[in-house]
Amino acid sequence: MRILALDYGKKRIGIAVGDTVDGIAFPRRALFGTSDPHMTGLYESILMFISTEPVGKILVGYPGDISGSGSSQCEESRFFADSLEDYLLEHNNPCPVEFANEILSSQIAAHKLREAGIAPSRMSGEKDSLAAAVFLQTYLDQFSS
Repeated sequence: MRILALDYGKKRIGIAVGDTVDGIAFPRRALFGTSDPHMTGLYESILMFISTEPVGKILVGYPGDISGSGSSQCEESRFFADSLEDYLLEHNNPCPVEFANEILSSQIAAHKLREAGIAPSRMSGEKDSLAAAVFLQTYLDQFSS
C-alpha cells in the first residue's frame, strides 16, 4: 500500500511517500502554509497530489502522546487531520487519515541535513519533508521482517 506522510506545521507541510512493498520512504517538496483559516488551498494541493500519485493512507505526524494528551500543536495536528479527511471525503476521494508519532523526527532530519553539509538557513522545506520521511520510515519498518 502506498502511503503519504505529512509533517504539519503552520508555515510548511513536509511531504514524504512510501509503500509497504519496498518499505522505503522518500521526501518530496514541502507545501507552504496558508493564511486561509479554512486551509482550502492547502487541502486542494494535497488532493491534487493524491490524484496524480494515489495513496491508500495518509499519515499525519503527531507531536505528542498518541493517546490524545499534548500541546496546542497536537490539537492543531488533530484538527488538520480531521479536516483533511472530511475534505477528501467531500471531494469524492476518501482516504483514511491516521496519526504517526513524530517525536524527534525534526531533530533527526536537521542532523541528517547538517551531516550532508546543508546550511541551517537552507533547511526549511527540506527539513520538514525529511522529518515526514523519518516518521514514515519508522512506520514502514513495522512491515518488514
